[in-house]
Amino acid sequence: MILGLELRHFKTYKGQKYIPISTYNERISSFIGDNGIGKSSILEALDVLFNHREWNINLEAKNERGLSETTRNQPYLMGLFLIEQNKIKDSKLKELYKELTGFILSKQTDKSPILSLAKDLNDKVDFNDAYFVVPIGKQYNNNRIDSVYFGTYDKEIKKIIRETNNIDENSLNEQQQRTVLKVEKLYENYLKDTLDLYSYIYIPTEVDISEFSRIEKVDIQKLTGKNIYEEIEKIISTTSLSQINNKLEELVTNISNELYDYQFDTKTRLKNIQMQSLISKIIEEFFSLRVIVKKSPKDEKIDVKYLSSGEKRKALIELSKAFLMTQKKDDKYLIFAVDEPEASLNTRARFKQFEELKNIKKINGNIQILISTHWYGHLSIQGEGLVHLLHEKNNNIEIETYDLFNVREKINQLKKKKVKDLPNDITLKSINDLTQSIISSLQTESPYNWLICEGSSEKIYFEFYLKDLIETKNLVVLPVGGASEVKRIFEHLELPLKDYKESVKGKIFCIIDTDVEKFNFEPNKNIEKLVFKRLLNNENLTNLKENNFNINTPTEIEDCLEGKVFIEVLKQYEHEAINKILEDEKNIKDINLNSYYCFNLREDDKKVIKDFFDEDYGYRKIDFAKKYILKAKENSLTPLWIEEIKRFFS
Repeated sequence: MILGLELRHFKTYKGQKYIPISTYNERISSFIGDNGIGKSSILEALDVLFNHREWNINLEAKNERGLSETTRNQPYLMGLFLIEQNKIKDSKLKELYKELTGFILSKQTDKSPILSLAKDLNDKVDFNDAYFVVPIGKQYNNNRIDSVYFGTYDKEIKKIIRETNNIDENSLNEQQQRTVLKVEKLYENYLKDTLDLYSYIYIPTEVDISEFSRIEKVDIQKLTGKNIYEEIEKIISTTSLSQINNKLEELVTNISNELYDYQFDTKTRLKNIQMQSLISKIIEEFFSLRVIVKKSPKDEKIDVKYLSSGEKRKALIELSKAFLMTQKKDDKYLIFAVDEPEASLNTRARFKQFEELKNIKKINGNIQILISTHWYGHLSIQGEGLVHLLHEKNNNIEIETYDLFNVREKINQLKKKKVKDLPNDITLKSINDLTQSIISSLQTESPYNWLICEGSSEKIYFEFYLKDLIETKNLVVLPVGGASEVKRIFEHLELPLKDYKESVKGKIFCIIDTDVEKFNFEPNKNIEKLVFKRLLNNENLTNLKENNFNINTPTEIEDCLEGKVFIEVLKQYEHEAINKILEDEKNIKDINLNSYYCFNLREDDKKVIKDFFDEDYGYRKIDFAKKYILKAKENSLTPLWIEEIKRFFS
């Protein structure tokens, strides 16, 4: 898996830039932003790193004097990779990777952006027995062979490689030609051995599907996990080839005997048929006659080159998935990068296209998906992975990274707090694209259902209690960052759901808390498959209300849980003020009631619990939710108000 890429003077990027790509457990990442902002540049740079694609140097940098001769300002690419230790069989390479991992993680307090993931990795990844994090890098070398280069820490990393391979520093300083060549070969072998662990497949927007789908092409062989030359060589044994050559030689001799004063000249170097030549001819003659066709509903066969632009784009992903399904899980990591998968597709087709990409990731644990896109609709649909928002600020390309688990919620929080100066288009485009994609998802053959809620903690609870609907009813739980955002999305959905009600098969349930502040909103109740309700505790029960009412009990989801489980999880925190409340038996009324009514508390004790959940800027609620569902798995009853939501979708 690739974690990030440091580059200099490549295409859109002038100067040095670190590009975050993934974290230790996210195997799907997307880059979103305007045209020309640098999304495709990232995927192309990786193609140079892995597949020897021609360098696309930044035009301004090309004209700088420093770029022409000196290495100090030369363009370079350097990636950080996460590698499972059990994939490395060579003990020497394993030792080297261990040393490099220690070096990289030791730089976690360094100002260099390339190591910004180190703290996150240290917190969550076991580097003793499970993973290595290693660098791979190349430097542009004036059209000569690219040299091995490791960016910010080139000298330190090369020193580690030398020392691990017992290269004496003193002999290196003597500048003996043999030693220098040996050291350069050492770097090159390291680069080759590490790159050999990966296959990188890049599908740009302008790719020719007829060329891409030819089975003898390298990318198709990577997708299938087969080397066509090797597979054919297995079919043609060396014994068979020897017999063919002997028979042909016998034929030539017989003919020569009848030519009297003439004969075949056999002095040429390639007197016999060579295996490589024979395989090339077989591929040329056999596979050139076999083109990929698409079956139509009438069982007609259509050459893929005659499909429309949108159908070709769709076919590229479908074919890639089909080829990948034939692959045996081996030791190679496969990075599958797609530039604008939504190109030339309508909204419904875009939704299905991104669903296919999500499914590709599930084929096996060795696949990582990278996407560049203009379509903001995928932010909520993808549901997992990372999204990197690229935008220009002060003539620099800024990159904001969000977890797709709660991307809309996070962006809305930042906008409210004005922590980041985010471009307006992420809100404007994403709300329109989101609405369109939700409507499209309700109309598919296997329709989606949506539960739109306020925040991430709610998502955790809902995904636990509604896991059967997620599996059987394509339920998507979408946190959007507050009651006003839930309301806004509801209003955007009302009109299209009226217009398309005949074709809509899925349903949408919008749910909010009841806050202290009055929330004046009267939702439309005449749309059967779209409801807007809020949680309200009343008469020892949690109710779901859909009308405008006088607020008497502010209610958050933490007030609506199972009392017994809620108390047990509170005890895990060993919070002094909370423990004091729980230790007093008079404060516990009935653990069989919900998490609000199970207590008998004074107002100041209620405030203690409320303040406890408000700590850590909302992260306390997320942490509590994770602990709660772990405890609830042991012995849990589904709350009645959750059963009501289940009935709506069933």
